[in-house]
Amino acid sequence: MPSPTIPPTGVVTVRGWSVKPWFSRRQHVWLIQCDRYDPDCGGWLRGWLTNPQTHQLQTFPSMDAAQEAALAFCAGPDATQWCATHGVL
Repeated sequence: MPSPTIPPTGVVTVRGWSVKPWFSRRQHVWLIQCDRYDPDCGGWLRGWLTNPQTHQLQTFPSMDAAQEAALAFCAGPDATQWCATHGVL
Protein backbone atom coordinates (compact mmCIF):
# COMPACT_ATOMS: atom_id res chain seq x y z
CA MET A 1 0.00 0.00 0.00
CA PRO A 2 1.47 3.41 -0.91
CA SER A 3 2.24 5.93 1.83
CA PRO A 4 -0.40 8.62 2.30
CA THR A 5 0.32 12.15 1.17
CA ILE A 6 -1.20 15.45 2.21
CA PRO A 7 -3.86 16.36 -0.38
CA PRO A 8 -4.66 19.99 -1.28
CA THR A 9 -7.48 19.99 1.32
CA GLY A 10 -4.99 19.20 4.09
CA VAL A 11 -7.13 16.25 5.26
CA VAL A 12 -5.80 12.70 4.95
CA THR A 13 -8.37 9.91 4.98
CA VAL A 14 -7.22 6.35 5.49
CA ARG A 15 -8.94 3.16 6.77
CA GLY A 16 -11.66 4.77 8.88
CA TRP A 17 -9.64 7.80 9.93
CA SER A 18 -9.76 11.42 8.83
CA VAL A 19 -6.66 13.28 9.99
CA LYS A 20 -5.56 16.90 9.65
CA PRO A 21 -3.23 19.43 11.25
CA TRP A 22 -5.18 22.01 13.24
CA PHE A 23 -3.90 25.29 14.71
CA SER A 24 -4.99 26.16 18.25
CA ARG A 25 -5.28 29.93 18.48
CA ARG A 26 -5.60 29.72 22.24
CA GLN A 27 -2.47 27.59 22.72
CA HIS A 28 -0.53 28.91 19.68
CA VAL A 29 0.56 25.41 18.66
CA TRP A 30 -0.37 22.89 16.00
CA LEU A 31 -2.35 19.79 16.96
CA ILE A 32 -3.51 16.77 14.97
CA GLN A 33 -7.28 16.37 14.75
CA CYS A 34 -8.14 12.70 14.21
CA ASP A 35 -11.73 11.78 13.45
CA ARG A 36 -12.38 8.05 13.78
CA TYR A 37 -15.23 6.20 12.09
CA ASP A 38 -17.06 3.98 14.56
CA PRO A 39 -20.47 2.80 13.33
CA ASP A 40 -21.27 1.29 16.75
CA CYS A 41 -21.12 4.80 18.23
CA GLY A 42 -23.15 6.40 15.46
CA GLY A 43 -20.49 7.48 12.98
CA TRP A 44 -17.50 9.81 13.16
CA LEU A 45 -15.95 10.61 16.56
CA ARG A 46 -13.67 13.63 16.93
CA GLY A 47 -10.42 13.22 18.77
CA TRP A 48 -6.82 14.32 18.89
CA LEU A 49 -3.41 12.72 18.52
CA THR A 50 -1.96 12.05 21.96
CA ASN A 51 1.18 10.59 23.42
CA PRO A 52 0.32 6.98 24.37
CA GLN A 53 2.51 7.10 27.50
CA THR A 54 1.38 10.45 28.94
CA HIS A 55 -2.09 10.70 27.35
CA GLN A 56 -1.36 14.38 26.71
CA LEU A 57 -2.09 16.07 23.40
CA GLN A 58 0.84 16.06 21.03
CA THR A 59 1.72 19.60 19.98
CA PHE A 60 3.88 20.78 17.11
CA PRO A 61 5.67 24.10 16.56
CA SER A 62 4.91 24.35 12.84
CA MET A 63 2.44 23.20 10.23
CA ASP A 64 5.19 21.22 8.49
CA ALA A 65 5.94 19.28 11.68
CA ALA A 66 2.21 18.65 12.21
CA GLN A 67 1.82 17.42 8.62
CA GLU A 68 4.73 15.01 9.06
CA ALA A 69 3.13 13.65 12.25
CA ALA A 70 -0.26 13.33 10.53
CA LEU A 71 1.30 11.33 7.70
CA ALA A 72 3.20 9.13 10.15
CA PHE A 73 -0.03 8.39 12.02
CA CYS A 74 -1.87 7.60 8.78
CA ALA A 75 0.86 5.18 7.69
CA GLY A 76 -0.18 2.92 10.60
CA PRO A 77 -3.14 4.31 12.55
CA ASP A 78 -3.06 3.29 16.21
CA ALA A 79 -6.07 3.97 18.44
CA THR A 80 -3.79 4.13 21.51
CA GLN A 81 -2.48 7.43 20.10
CA TRP A 82 -5.99 8.88 19.86
CA CYS A 83 -8.15 10.47 22.51
CA ALA A 84 -11.81 11.28 21.87
CA THR A 85 -12.92 14.75 22.93
CA HIS A 86 -15.90 16.99 22.55
CA GLY A 87 -15.57 20.45 21.03
CA VAL A 88 -12.31 22.07 20.04
CA LEU A 89 -9.19 23.18 21.88
